[in-house]
Amino acid sequence: MKLQPRSVLVAAGVLFLPMSLRASPEPAVLAGLAADSLKERERAQAALLDWAKARPEPARVWLLGRVWCEPDPEVRRRCRAVLRELVIADYLKAGKGYVGILMQAVPVQLPGDAAPRFGVRVAQIVPGSPAAQAGLVAGDTIIGVDDQVWREPAADQALGRWVQARPGGGKVTLRLWRNGAVVPLPLVLGRRPEGDAQAGDWSGPGAVEKMDREARDRYFERWLEERKPRP
Repeated sequence: MKLQPRSVLVAAGVLFLPMSLRASPEPAVLAGLAADSLKERERAQAALLDWAKARPEPARVWLLGRVWCEPDPEVRRRCRAVLRELVIADYLKAGKGYVGILMQAVPVQLPGDAAPRFGVRVAQIVPGSPAAQAGLVAGDTIIGVDDQVWREPAADQALGRWVQARPGGGKVTLRLWRNGAVVPLPLVLGRRPEGDAQAGDWSGPGAVEKMDREARDRYFERWLEERKPRP
């Protein structure tokens, strides 16, 4: 029987995939995961991640097989770490975008722009947030993000809606008014934490990192448990 492109057959409990989907990492990468040298194992894991990111769907299937069936604990651990990165990328996209600042709308006057303009002054940075990682500091004024500028007073609310309408993991460029100059600042959105940042539960050292790490761990463990082989 001739298979159509990208078709899948299931017969006698065996899954048959076209060659394009059955791709597996190079043998040298697999051998490197169990190498004696730590650096070689780390290089092999990085190569495995590159391979997986280029073909995430078949890679998940292949990695799941290794996580549940691989006899070598070191290879199993590194395959699990790569699989976690793929799954967490989906986790980020499933939530609302997040920057991690306390902010206040302010009027701004930019050289060469006579029309009324408003920006968002950064009052405080949530420790460990995307804003902190990108280098945003208290006192910066955000005057735009990507193609957005604000001509109305409620710029802080507009920015909040704009960010939350985008998935975590997305790359944006903030435009800042900093020290009398317009400064572009690339930023990767996070996924909005499950806790309420406005209530101040992020204020302790490492609180946001801890919330985020625990949420990611829970998501991955649930994802893995749902796909555990059953007798």
